[in-house]
Amino acid sequence: MGETGSGGRPIGYPLIVDRPRHARTRFHRNSQGLLFVVAGGVLMLPAAALAADWYVDAGAAPGGDGSAGAPFSQVQDGLDAAGPGDVVHVAPGTYDPIVSVRDGAMGAPVTVRAEPARGAIVQASGRAADLSHTFHVFDGLVFDGGYGGQDAVRADGADDLTLRDVEIRRAGADCLDLRTTDRVTLDGAEIHHCVAGSPGQISDAHGVTGDSVRGLSIQSTQIYLVSGDAVQLSPSRQAWDDLRIEGCELWSGDLDEDAGALPAGTRIGENALDTKVGPDGDGAGGRPSVLVRDVVAFGWRDFIANQGAFNVKEEVDATLDRVTVYDSEIAFRLRAPANVQVSNAVVHSLDKAFRLEDGLTGAALLHVTVGGDVGTTFQEAGGSVQDLTVRNALFLGDAVPDLAAGDPSNLAADPGSFVDAAAHDYHLDPGAPARDAGVALAAPEAAADRDGVARPVGVAPDVGAYEWTDAPP
Repeated sequence: MGETGSGGRPIGYPLIVDRPRHARTRFHRNSQGLLFVVAGGVLMLPAAALAADWYVDAGAAPGGDGSAGAPFSQVQDGLDAAGPGDVVHVAPGTYDPIVSVRDGAMGAPVTVRAEPARGAIVQASGRAADLSHTFHVFDGLVFDGGYGGQDAVRADGADDLTLRDVEIRRAGADCLDLRTTDRVTLDGAEIHHCVAGSPGQISDAHGVTGDSVRGLSIQSTQIYLVSGDAVQLSPSRQAWDDLRIEGCELWSGDLDEDAGALPAGTRIGENALDTKVGPDGDGAGGRPSVLVRDVVAFGWRDFIANQGAFNVKEEVDATLDRVTVYDSEIAFRLRAPANVQVSNAVVHSLDKAFRLEDGLTGAALLHVTVGGDVGTTFQEAGGSVQDLTVRNALFLGDAVPDLAAGDPSNLAADPGSFVDAAAHDYHLDPGAPARDAGVALAAPEAAADRDGVARPVGVAPDVGAYEWTDAPP
């Protein structure tokens, strides 16, 4: 008999429920790969109901069977054993790099969970995880590349991948390279110190990237201190689509530690987001779609020329809603032929708020607030902007900039219009002229403000990113 794990289950095989000896038992997989047990033509149980638990502890003696009493000593042993629906419980400690082994199934993923979160470190001098199988969840692990010159985590063909509450750090190349992986969710992750280069030469290392990725959702995640972009699709200009970045913080600046060949204090970081589109677009004859919502970006300056926090370019359909950008050279670098809408944005402490390039056509800027310490609000470069829509925009200063002056819903405001302009709090003062001075807009993003407050509170929408309300937050 082969090696057994928790509950006496042979490693790599599903647990079989007790049944009469005379019952005829058959095993079937449905179209999603779920395993069903049919005993006497009656009993049907999905693989998720047959799931096993495996245990890993870096301090365990060699030769464990993966049970709670005799855990494995490496995370890889747990992955070698686990099948669809199984959970690998990982105790605190430092572990060797891992490679995925077999597919999970819809509704029954292979789950690897650090207990407690961030207590288990998968350590490498290069690649900490190489994932090529579907339906996996990694929960609470730390993947550390040790600045070893490779992507810290690489996924290729690992569709339906969830990385929850993970930390990916100290890569000598990209922190997370998804290659050709679809339907990926990053939730509550921390991705940082993704740094490539040699003395005097800094190379691109991205926080999250991929070649042909469809359905990438990055939520409640911090990405920072990267020598390339926090998020970039697609460096190789292959087909991609449906990128969503929500509730995240994306920033860069000076290295706070030595990172490979680059010493502490080196300035790094190109863009918070960079879009690159190849001839196949989204792979179905259309433009890839990008949604950025409830995101804060800062520190994108002093590294490359015309450095934009959001570098939105080429044939994409991009919506940036409820975004705050500060301490950067350019907040939004928008380049034709991109289709772009920016709504409920708050920007301040910038060289330029909007750089509009190559004859950008049809862009819409709705309910934005341009605050203090902004050198230039609009810069046209490489051609005149066509069909620009700016409505319900509020500008701290004496006058509305020329590109927005043609619409009466756009207003200039003095510092007293805001709760605390000096501290860059651009919520409206109760007496602000911008209150009830806007017009109703059809765009769905105009229905709520930067804080999610429904518009209008009064007789008409307020101008700017914030709707005044006396309700508690």
